[in-house]
Amino acid sequence: MSVQPSRSIARGWHFGIADRSSCLGRFILTDARYPAGLRTQWHTHEAPAFCLVLRGRNVQRFRGREVVYRSSVAVFRPSGVEHSDHVSPSGEACFIVEPDPAWLKDVGLERLDRGCAIDHPGPRARWLLEHARLELRSPDETTPLVLEGLVLALGAEFARAREPRLDRRCPPWLLRAREALDAAFTTRVTLADLASDAGVHPVYLAAAFQKAFGTSVGAYVRRRRLDAARLALREPGSRISEIALTLGFSSQSHFTRVFRRATGLTPLVYRRLNGEP
Repeated sequence: MSVQPSRSIARGWHFGIADRSSCLGRFILTDARYPAGLRTQWHTHEAPAFCLVLRGRNVQRFRGREVVYRSSVAVFRPSGVEHSDHVSPSGEACFIVEPDPAWLKDVGLERLDRGCAIDHPGPRARWLLEHARLELRSPDETTPLVLEGLVLALGAEFARAREPRLDRRCPPWLLRAREALDAAFTTRVTLADLASDAGVHPVYLAAAFQKAFGTSVGAYVRRRRLDAARLALREPGSRISEIALTLGFSSQSHFTRVFRRATGLTPLVYRRLNGEP
């Protein structure tokens, strides 16, 4: 039986709905939504892409590897690599930056464009994509130049990042500790409690967590709270003071200080710039 060739997806085309899309200089920028439960056929893309997951979740399956697109995480997806997508029951929304096919080679980043997708949970990659999204919303004559600088810095972030370790390399107790943090990051979680539940010494847990996930336990909890805050600020109707207390910050002023230190913006300014139109 012959095998049907994978479909090749043209630059700027997506399986979902493009709420906003524009070609700015050498980049196509798109705000896209994907329907709940979408399962795509195996396919490739003509152009690479940098993506920021705004909400929802998607599992991208490559031959022999899966990459999970999680909310507020930046992802680089190479061109020409066969994969399929499985969108979560809640759907997914992404901001996507697609350089023209020759751009990575022209700037010396062609080594990125192979293998499977790479996720980058760090705050700088997310910050760069958030600022690129602002250019999509309010472009001017300098936007192509601004995008060149932002996307070049973004490519450098991914070039420096090692591919994430597969979960099977982590001991089960460490994965359970991370799951406990994911379930309770809005409450007061102590290292002693996590270590007691895992049956290991707190110092050992802290070192193992840092080695496996590239961040400390405290920084991981702070990042999860900030990720949730970004999502909450995009939704109309919620008060900033309520968001702060719901996510475990001691006060609105504490939330504002932490948020501004991480993003360079106050929560109010972030809401005005990133709220749905």
